[in-house]
Amino acid sequence: MIKILPCLSAHSAVVSTLHGACFDEVWNEVAVNKILSMPGVIGFLGCHENDPCGFIIGRVAADEAEIITLGVIPPWRDKGAASLLLEAFLGEALAQGAGAVYLEVADDNTAARALYTTAEFQEAGRRRNYYRRDNGREDALILRKKI
Repeated sequence: MIKILPCLSAHSAVVSTLHGACFDEVWNEVAVNKILSMPGVIGFLGCHENDPCGFIIGRVAADEAEIITLGVIPPWRDKGAASLLLEAFLGEALAQGAGAVYLEVADDNTAARALYTTAEFQEAGRRRNYYRRDNGREDALILRKKI
């Protein structure tokens, strides 16, 4: 069973390690701490027993929220952790007054796109050649959901 817990700046090292297991561009502990310390930031950790398996970080500004990053380590993918983290974020963003949530996702990230489609996010734009890849560049889709 995966528990969702608040993610605070004290968890920066844990999030940095998780981020490194999820993405090619690793955020170091200092960068994670800076983000988690910003005003309006919402963060959650997904944990199985006492082992962190995923995270979500975003922020609320005025009546909008932005998901900055969401990651689940490979052994825990396709087990519902990302959905639970997303649900927790959306609930807290709504509680803090957000009426819509935005995010960017790589066009080639089919698993993440499926998650956001299931959660009823809709494409609101595209940033051409936004992500660097070993074999070139990839577009970022800008997704939006009313909450």
